[in-house]
Amino acid sequence: MGGRWSTNAASEEPTPNAGRVLEKRVRARTARQKILRRADFPIPRVILGEMVLRRPVGGVPVIRGRSDFAISSTCPLSPT
Repeated sequence: MGGRWSTNAASEEPTPNAGRVLEKRVRARTARQKILRRADFPIPRVILGEMVLRRPVGGVPVIRGRSDFAISSTCPLSPT
């Protein structure tokens, strides 16, 4: 059974289609980012639990980069 990153659980070696799966995911992410950078981008509305903001994922440099990106790519939204 393949894991999250399409590996063979018995050998931990990438499966033959792991590269294609990764490329497909990267293309999908790039397409989503292009939509959010348009002048007429959709305004996302989300509710985040406090623990989502406090969860340490990727260390300080990754968290800082994600926060900076989120702040720089938002329009004037008012938190509610």
